[in-house]
Amino acid sequence: MSPESFLPALVLAALTLLLSRRQPRLHPKWIARALVVLSASTALAVIGTLVLIIVVAAQPNEGGHGSAPLPLAFTSAALLALTIVHVLAAAWRWRRDLRTATGLVNDERPFAIAVPGRQGGVTVSTGLLGLLSGRELEVVFRHEETHLRHRHHLYLAAATVTAKIFPPLALAAGALRYALERWADEDAAAAVGDRKLTARTIAKVALAYSNATPQAGFASGHTGRRVAALLSETPPDSRVAGPLLLGGSWMMMGGTVTSALQLHHLGLLLLLA
Repeated sequence: MSPESFLPALVLAALTLLLSRRQPRLHPKWIARALVVLSASTALAVIGTLVLIIVVAAQPNEGGHGSAPLPLAFTSAALLALTIVHVLAAAWRWRRDLRTATGLVNDERPFAIAVPGRQGGVTVSTGLLGLLSGRELEVVFRHEETHLRHRHHLYLAAATVTAKIFPPLALAAGALRYALERWADEDAAAAVGDRKLTARTIAKVALAYSNATPQAGFASGHTGRRVAALLSETPPDSRVAGPLLLGGSWMMMGGTVTSALQLHHLGLLLLLA
């Protein structure tokens, strides 16, 4: 195998981690969508590279040995098997978490969680109802409705799986979670027409329960950054830059996949022969 065989996965990983670190000033929905596309593309490229190593090692060359070193092939097979186990375990935990009850929970800790599914909805605690005013509760429900309407649980599931496949993508998963919360924050602020109220509500809930970090929860992580973002100008929801970023991510995915096929088609043909 040539070093170029690893190039598609390396290029996609570099682009994904770069976007995770340095994000353009756009509406968070475009950042979240681009991160999902790039993370999924990277994970698929990594799996494809592992499979290719195994396939190439199984094809004898002129000397009767595989074209890839056997230790590398065995390592790839072990990593692939471990990845499958981790992905199945993550899928099982995800399905278990979806069974969370919705409605009002008798708990003095203030929190709200968007629970997806046919019988899903918004779970809120009695502590949250006692803490917030009517307008502040509207912010909370608008925030959680955005998570449900745009199926943010699928974004989170994809981020979990890709990070299991390629651990460095955990950085992208963290950036994605922040982008999803910011997306819901911006939608809530637009719905109630008051960015300061939205920022104050987030800070109020976080201060009342700083240790509460439910998945896609209202006051989960990055509270300071979220509040600061809401107290600044509304990020541009550009009809040009946003689709361009997302389209560029898809094009990069297609380009690297095409390059991978061009580099590896001989090995696959040998497998099918």
